Amino acid sequence: MRKAQLLKLIGSLIRAADGDLVNKPSCFPCPTEQHEYYKVIRDCFQVIYTDADYTKSQAFIIEVMGKSDGLIKMRAKMLLTPAKRKSHREKLLAKLSDLNQIDNALVDINVEHEPLFRKAINSLGYCHDT
Repeated sequence: MRKAQLLKLIGSLIRAADGDLVNKPSCFPCPTEQHEYYKVIRDCFQVIYTDADYTKSQAFIIEVMGKSDGLIKMRAKMLLTPAKRKSHREKLLAKLSDLNQIDNALVDINVEHEPLFRKAINSLGYCHDT
């Protein structure tokens, strides 16, 4: 499986709430020696996706830098509606699931999840196209 295919598959499984299928080699096509790396990527992406909050991202911090507290609070409130939060999560997962866009996902990830992102990218480096 190519890395691009792996990312798309993991993203699709997370979106469908079926990420646990990565645990079953019979359901998830992967070389045995790479299975643990696939699970690490899935675990990291699952947390990043589930907890995604634009107001905790580098992009938001840059957007509101130098703005008044009132404006920051108003902007944050607007972004925390269920529709906006879902939209952000879906856009983020699309970037995480696309080998050509994955580096662009870093600014949209909660700042506290940057180590998870780096761990996933490191694990992806150990996955070889088959």
